Amino acid sequence: MAKIDDLVKKKVPELRFPGFTDDWEERKLGEHSNILTGGTPKTSMSNYWNPKEIPWMSSGEVNKRRLNETDNMISKEGLENSSARWVK
Repeated sequence: MAKIDDLVKKKVPELRFPGFTDDWEERKLGEHSNILTGGTPKTSMSNYWNPKEIPWMSSGEVNKRRLNETDNMISKEGLENSSARWVK
């Protein structure tokens, strides 16, 4: 197994995906996406969570490989009365 110092100098991983031949390119996550934060509507306010109208993603869901739907939803009132944000 190659030493980490050797891999960093060469910028080429030991294991490659088919079709990738160039050196690694170090980038910050923000260069590839917009990172947004928001807030959770108060869970004690049932009208912020019902009716379930708007997809709401918790921070734990960012670990999913693909996200086609969220685990929960909030109401329009919940969106309007919290620091949660709408992301298309």
